[in-house]
Amino acid sequence: MRILDTSMKNFRLLLLVVVIAAVAASIWLFRPQSSETASGQVADSPLASIGVNGPVAAIGPSHSMGGGRTMEDPVVVAVENGASLMSALKAHAVDGRIESEAQANLALLGGNCHEAPNLAPVASDGFYFDDTRAWAIARQLEICAGYDPKQFRVTLARPDLIGSNRAQGWAATENLATESIATSGIMLDVFTAGQLMMENDAFPFDQVLPGMQKEYGPDEIAKAWLRASQLATCDKVGGCGKESFEVVLLCANLGCKQGLNLTQALEQRLPPSDYRATMAMYAWLNRRRSGT
Repeated sequence: MRILDTSMKNFRLLLLVVVIAAVAASIWLFRPQSSETASGQVADSPLASIGVNGPVAAIGPSHSMGGGRTMEDPVVVAVENGASLMSALKAHAVDGRIESEAQANLALLGGNCHEAPNLAPVASDGFYFDDTRAWAIARQLEICAGYDPKQFRVTLARPDLIGSNRAQGWAATENLATESIATSGIMLDVFTAGQLMMENDAFPFDQVLPGMQKEYGPDEIAKAWLRASQLATCDKVGGCGKESFEVVLLCANLGCKQGLNLTQALEQRLPPSDYRATMAMYAWLNRRRSGT
């Protein structure tokens, strides 16, 4: 068993690599809005102004573990119904401003559009099958067609978690991270909040999964936390359903039967231990987000 380095000195780098690899072409979209008040102090509730703006449409039961219902952003609905990301954002982002959490998540995923999908055949190892990758690769190309991240910018008020931690330390940042974990619908912010908790030895690994630090290495934990952050934010703002960008990207890489939501696709394609870690973190997030 790999043992997680309890000092956590290198955890930030390991965790950031997971995100940076996917968003290199569009990370500039997520330049943080100021999280400081006029007096220069970190605001108590910088996430209070974050919300989904504009019309939304109700859909059927979401992918969530609780089987609840969620409200979908019109851009999420358009992409899941076959539109390209560019056309959907142009139709709903006013003057290129991305003002909803769901659209911000899609713009983040748009970082994958700068790289062509891997079309090379791969040998089956139990998780990679060309016939189940083909539909997803074709759909990824359709979603990414013409996407130009320079035409958009995320303008939501968001906490500068890393900047706050660097400038003022963890004691001044912990409440921001806790609030992001509990309320944010932006996957990157939930992920970053958990990353900082881990770096500052404040993440309750044994509450999530007893013995987790002994059973899993840093890279496995990072990937499980990223997937859990994605599932939890989809529950809040939409996404991760059948034909979603999230599912398409996963299946283009791992191969999935078409028609699955993200939870189902992860269960089908992840090694059991990785799926167990993801769902344990997702369950913990659900508890924190429901106040239990």
